[in-house]
Formats: sequence, C-alpha cells, structure tokens
Amino acid sequence: MSGVGRVSARAFLGRIVIALVLATALVVSVLVGAFRLAEDKVAGVATVPIDPALLRPGGNYLLIGSDSRAFVKNATDKDHFGAAEVQTGQRSDTIMVAHVDPDPARSFLVSFPRDLWVDVPGIGESRINAAFNAGPQRVIRTLAENWGIPIQHYLEVDFAGFRRLIDALGTVPIWFPAPARDAKTGLRVETKGCHRLGGEMALAYVRSRYYESLVDGEWQIDGTSDLGRIKRQQYFLRTVAAETLRRVQERPWEAPGIVDAMLSALQRDPGLGFAGLRDFLVAFRGRTGQPITSLSLPVERAWRDGNDVLVLDEKGAWPVLSRLIGRRDGAGGGGSAAPAAVVTPSGSSVATLLRAAAPDSSGLPAAGC
Repeated sequence: MSGVGRVSARAFLGRIVIALVLATALVVSVLVGAFRLAEDKVAGVATVPIDPALLRPGGNYLLIGSDSRAFVKNATDKDHFGAAEVQTGQRSDTIMVAHVDPDPARSFLVSFPRDLWVDVPGIGESRINAAFNAGPQRVIRTLAENWGIPIQHYLEVDFAGFRRLIDALGTVPIWFPAPARDAKTGLRVETKGCHRLGGEMALAYVRSRYYESLVDGEWQIDGTSDLGRIKRQQYFLRTVAAETLRRVQERPWEAPGIVDAMLSALQRDPGLGFAGLRDFLVAFRGRTGQPITSLSLPVERAWRDGNDVLVLDEKGAWPVLSRLIGRRDGAGGGGSAAPAAVVTPSGSSVATLLRAAAPDSSGLPAAGC
C-alpha cells in the first residue's frame, strides 16, 4: 500500500474510532440523563412518614389501597363510595405484600383479607384493616408481631390516584366469565367476554365485594366476598403491569405521561427510590414476560367477639409466610409458632413451594384477555 493509502486508511480508521467514541458518549449521556430524570421523578413522589427503624431488609413491599373518601366531590361518587363527612378516617381497602426477589421467577404477591382477625398492636384483637386507621406503621407492626414478616418498603394508592392511573393508560382489558354487576360500586357489564375498563369502571371492579354474575338467566352473588375480590384485584394488577409495558413499548412517546400519572397516584416510604421501584415493577412483569405469581392465604370463616371474620389456617399458610419471613426451610419464626410438620426444600420452585395458598377457581386468565 502506498504512503498516501496508508495515511488515508489511518485517517478513515481514526474517524471511525472518533465516531464510535462520540456515539457511545451520546448514548451514555442519554441513559444517564434518563436515569437521573427517573430518579428525580420518583424523588418527587409524596412520602409517608414512617420510622426507618420499622423497615427491614428482605425484599417485602407492603402495598396498601386506602379507602379514604377525601376524593369524593360529586353525587355519583357519594352514591358508590359514601360521603367524606360520613365515611371519616381511613381503612385499608386492600392489603398486599409483594416479595421482590433478584430472580423475578421467585417473586410473588400475597393478599391479606381485610377481615382477617389479628392482634393489632395498641388496639388488641380486630380485623387487620383496622390497623391502617392508626397509620401504615401500625400495619407494618401488625405483620411483624403476628408472623415476623419484615417490610422493607411501603407503597400506597387511594381511589382518586387509582382512577388517574387507569385513565392515563386509557383503558385496561378485563375478562368477564359472565355478565356482572355490583350495585354498591356501580359495576355493570352487560355481556360475557373481554371489556376495556376506564378509570371509573375499573375502580368499581376492583372494589366490588358484592359481585354478581348472570348465570343461566339468574343473578348469582359471589359468596366468597372479599376472597373473590382479592383474586380479581390480583388479576387486575397483573393486567395493569402487562398493559403498561405494552403501551410503553408500542408508543414510547406516551411513556412520560403514563409514568407521571403512575407516580402521582402513589405515596411511598422515604427510603424507596428509583432503583427499588424499578425492581418492584420488574418483579410484577418478570424477565420472561410471565406475570408475578399471586396468592391468597388459606382462611376459614369464624365468629370473634360477635364479629363475622376470617381466621388464618396457620399450618396451611406457613409455607407462604416462611418465604415472606425469609426462610426457605419452612421453619418458624416471628410472632406465630410454625407447625413442625411443614418443611419445604430450599430448591423448590415458587409454584411448588406455595401450593398451600388458596387455589384460583375464578376462571380468570393470568392477565388481560
């Protein structure tokens, strides 16, 4: 090769290297900028004052759906949810604990029925949703003192925030095995099949405790009450996660608006930042695209102090509770004594390990429709 050719080749290679360096620098700067923007957005999410000493490592996120009526402004909302001046204070309409594992396949979501009879610190024996009336710290203490479950992070959403979140997505596809209604919440679906729900109807769906289905020409009430609602809520959360990812992938330009709506619907503990929230969202979707495993604790109906409540089947629930505690051998810990007969191998899959959870007979798909 001539000297001129060698110089030209070196100059060409030099330009390629410079271009690659500049492109890499640009991509890195964009990614860093996006990360910092995401951190700033999460930092702007409202916080709930929680004593940091109550929060413990272990990957458990406490999720609370607040039933505060502060959002009620019109006659329709008053009819379906009650007036703020009548429905004072707050109760936890939904209580869930998401266990977020570095391996999303081992992550899972556990629902605690609102009528579950427990010992609430400072209150005594009562339904678990009464704990939230004294604030989220009381719920964290209730889980720790009854079963030894450590909570690392806290997330809360109220009715108004929930509707904003769904309206930001537009609609969410929900499968109805039969026509459905609930006069209390305003839910009304005329036909079997897939229906796309906006914010108002989605809220009516997830809050429904008096859910009725039209079967063989007759309206039949769901006798499982809150347990049936838990399964619908878990299905709905998995669907929202899948729908959010789909929308962001198909219409990336809509992502900022969706993210803003999602974050505006939340309150968090002061220690929950962008990385923790990202891990939480990844767990809900899973790296393989499979929705998070959702479970309900096995319970039995009982009467306590004249109250119609639910009591936990401790032996049946222990494989689930022990995983929330952080044990993989089924051994006991925390406030409840574990049944000695319950032993599970550390290598078991989540599906095998958690067989004791109440089975899903709702006829609902894993997510969407």
